[in-house]
Amino acid sequence: MSLLLQTSKISAPIPNPPPTWLDRGRIPCLDGLRALAILLVIFAHGHFPGDRFGPIPMLKGRCGFLGVQVFFVLSGFLISTLMLREIQRRGQVHLGHFYLRRALRIIPVYAAYLLLVAILDASGVVRLQSRQWLAAATYTVNFLPRPLPLAMSHLWSLCVEEHFYLLWPLLMVVLPPRWCFRAIPACLVLAFVARWILLAVSDAPIDLLTFTRIDDIAVGCGLAYLARSPSARLWLHWFTSYRCLALLCLLFAVSQVCLSRTVGSSLLPPAALHFGLALSNDVNVLAIAALMWAVLTRPHGFLGRFLNHPAAVHLGVLSYSIYIWHVPFFMREEPAWLCSFPQCLLLIFVAASVSYRWIEKPFLTWKDRLSIESFPGQPRSRNRARMSDPGLREGAASQTSFRCGAWERDCGS
Repeated sequence: MSLLLQTSKISAPIPNPPPTWLDRGRIPCLDGLRALAILLVIFAHGHFPGDRFGPIPMLKGRCGFLGVQVFFVLSGFLISTLMLREIQRRGQVHLGHFYLRRALRIIPVYAAYLLLVAILDASGVVRLQSRQWLAAATYTVNFLPRPLPLAMSHLWSLCVEEHFYLLWPLLMVVLPPRWCFRAIPACLVLAFVARWILLAVSDAPIDLLTFTRIDDIAVGCGLAYLARSPSARLWLHWFTSYRCLALLCLLFAVSQVCLSRTVGSSLLPPAALHFGLALSNDVNVLAIAALMWAVLTRPHGFLGRFLNHPAAVHLGVLSYSIYIWHVPFFMREEPAWLCSFPQCLLLIFVAASVSYRWIEKPFLTWKDRLSIESFPGQPRSRNRARMSDPGLREGAASQTSFRCGAWERDCGS
């Protein structure tokens, strides 16, 4: 991949050789980042003592979308890393194997949750229309009119990721890597323009649409490509130096306040507000990507050690199940005992643990067997598979194994 980056004047704090996890092995800190993301989502969706005081409701709304954006950036980065590994190993991406692995990782728990919703619908606890069931079955919930039924209100992000899983591998098969990389900035521009135009011409919510959110995932894809360019890594190391990170965090904090609808509407004229709201999404994901690169390349720093702590890793492993199952425990504004704090958090954790143990792991084991059979002669990993977020799962694995199926667990897929 050819990148037109000038590096002669950059002093890199980290050596130029690629990270050890680039071509094989487990990627550090990913489970911890998933744990951070799911905590943001839980804080946004839950009912807690004092959560209606002052600016907390606005803060909760921002935290929810930030958590989902962390998941999106992680998805783009990890899936692109996996496919670039496969291209390096086999010369191409095997679409059939990719889609099968995605299906075995995502659909079982999703289908189990829809079964629960069907039971609740039949018992009268929730009421869903036929078109809403059709949207859930076809991963198009994010295109339904708002407001969404509460039982399906969190499924929109899974739909965005499924659309990415469907289209991005096709693009990587059809186009050479350099053209795929060039498609990423085009995606960023088009998504920004789409948000800006829609905000200017309509008051309808646009936050859940795939073409207004896909740039979140594209930033993660771009980071995976840049990680393979020596000159780009120099820029990334400079961009994630402590001084640059401090400035970026300040810009991020300012954008969260001044470019929010509540504060921005009193500070900016409508035209500038629409531009700022469209731009703030990109500020968010660039800050997330910078933080992600910083911890991936400094896993032994303070934040890296925190994200790699066993408690954070375990929470990240469960993050996909937590995301799927948490909404039923937050379904009532004045909840019953099961939906009250703090027992609702304990019940969510128990439900996620049961889901992970009895639904996710058996299908992941099947996925690994199918993947290893596709590459005969490769040793089977001794580590058990793990799955952890709306589109991706982390596996604790051998640092030296490099094989289809097992290497997906090792890198954190």
